[in-house]
Amino acid sequence: MRAHSKGDLILNDDKLISDLIADPEHGIAKIIDKYYSLVYAVVKSKLYNYTVDAEEVANDVFFEIYNKRESINLQGNTLKNFVCIIASRRAVDHYRKLCKQQSDELTEDISEETDVADGIIARQLLEEIKSLGKPDSELILRKYYLSQTNKEIARDMNMLANTVCKRLTRAEEKLQKILERKGFNYET
Repeated sequence: MRAHSKGDLILNDDKLISDLIADPEHGIAKIIDKYYSLVYAVVKSKLYNYTVDAEEVANDVFFEIYNKRESINLQGNTLKNFVCIIASRRAVDHYRKLCKQQSDELTEDISEETDVADGIIARQLLEEIKSLGKPDSELILRKYYLSQTNKEIARDMNMLANTVCKRLTRAEEKLQKILERKGFNYET
């Protein structure tokens, strides 16, 4: 059995793309058969703790390929690389959306607690946040008390935005556990 050259792969890719354009349903089915496992693995690796959404994001990847079928231009690259790039981008977008939702929920919860609570409870909450230590306490304070975006926090603290998002998620989870142990209960 001979090894496939890049030229063979490009010819095969051209055939898959021409099938996708000529008969979209049949063509996308072929691409899904060939690349689903790869797309799922790429997506799952980017979603970290949110792997339950991996199948949905993988399906979105193939839907995007289906919708872009007329404008796919591999520019000498392989369809496999093209599919992986889309999978990675969709997964990262989805991860950011989930981080924002989680962050928004915590902000709402803290706002509701602060509105209901008097100054003593607000001070207790601030003490619990400070007890997280740096950088967790600083991240939460910048996010929820100074209303900075993840991008602004990343710039000010010399971190990457996705690192800020991950660390904020972990810090929020730690804070939630501490608050629950101390009798602060709120819905997430």
